[in-house]
Amino acid sequence: RESATEFRRMTRIGRVSRGFVEVPGGADGPSYFFVRDSEREGTGLSSLDPDGKVRNHVFWRWGGGTRIERSKEGRHLVYSRLAPYLEHSLYSDLYLYDRERGREIRLTSGARAIDPALSEDFAWDARTGKIASGSVYYAKN
Repeated sequence: RESATEFRRMTRIGRVSRGFVEVPGGADGPSYFFVRDSEREGTGLSSLDPDGKVRNHVFWRWGGGTRIERSKEGRHLVYSRLAPYLEHSLYSDLYLYDRERGREIRLTSGARAIDPALSEDFAWDARTGKIASGSVYYAKN
């Protein structure tokens, strides 16, 4: 049987793991955000632009990362990754990435949170640095 979808390589940076989301774009088409896990490029949040260029947005000292969720309008991404907690522990916590400001914001501390999901009415208030409406749901690991 033939595949209904043609497969093609999208990146050459190593492994793309545990997260891949399409973000609507302008006239050029959508961008794709993903968790990068590469010996050469490091671990973090990257995107693939409509022109095929890979951009690295955030670098992480420790590995990890799970499913990426985007807000309805596509400006904010929420994901989990490993982060230090207390003196000698690494826990998975939730982070929000503001695409317009190029800024990562930690949402939880020591929550052991993975696989975030956003409610339909989720909105982030960049002025106050807090959730304006809606909810962020997650599984505990």
